[in-house]
Amino acid sequence: IINNHPQFSVGIKEPESGAELYFDISKIDIAYFSKIRISFDKPIPGKIELGVLDAKEKEGGVVELNKLTPSGPNTYEVSVSDLEVYNESEWTDIFVIFPEKMKNTKFIIKELVVLP
Repeated sequence: IINNHPQFSVGIKEPESGAELYFDISKIDIAYFSKIRISFDKPIPGKIELGVLDAKEKEGGVVELNKLTPSGPNTYEVSVSDLEVYNESEWTDIFVIFPEKMKNTKFIIKELVVLP
């Protein structure tokens, strides 16, 4: 994975159920944002979930991207209110969960944006 954006660091974790991709947002105050936009280079082949973690590794809500209406070509916008984000928490990670059945599927996350 190549990460050219100075605000984000990327790590991959492979638990038994699938793979998770984490984006470090600890340098961004997510309390001031209302949406997260994520786009891919091609249609996602099934269930992909997006959520947030706080500094104590407590999850907020999780949204299934494949259940959302795309806001553009292969692009999804997740409302922060759908993620049960509360201003008093220090949100440190956005995570994307891929199910195990997609193990050999390749695609690229083109864009991950936290929107005002």
